[in-house]
Amino acid sequence: ANVGVGLLMGSLVPALTGQRGVSASAAKIDVEQLLEGYQWPDEFPFRAQDFARFDEGTDSAFYDSPRFVTHIDDNAIKALTKFYEAELPK
Repeated sequence: ANVGVGLLMGSLVPALTGQRGVSASAAKIDVEQLLEGYQWPDEFPFRAQDFARFDEGTDSAFYDSPRFVTHIDDNAIKALTKFYEAELPK
C-alpha cells in the first residue's frame, strides 16, 4: 500500500503544485484531502518479482566490502561543505 501511495504522491503533487521534486509536506498539501475520491486499482499493480533483489545473497556479504558512492547530488554536497566550513572548528 505504501508503494501505491508513494507513486500516487509522486504523480499528483507536481500536478497540483506545478513544482517538480516537491514533497507533499513541503507543498503543504493535506494528504487525506489529496486521496479523497482517488480510484484505487482493483488489484495490487505489482508482482512479487517486482520486489525481488538483484542479488539475493545475504546483507552481511553485500556490506562486507566498502562501496564508495555518492548518495546526494552536487548541490547538496556544496551546501553541506559550506555549512561545515562555517560551523566546524578549523
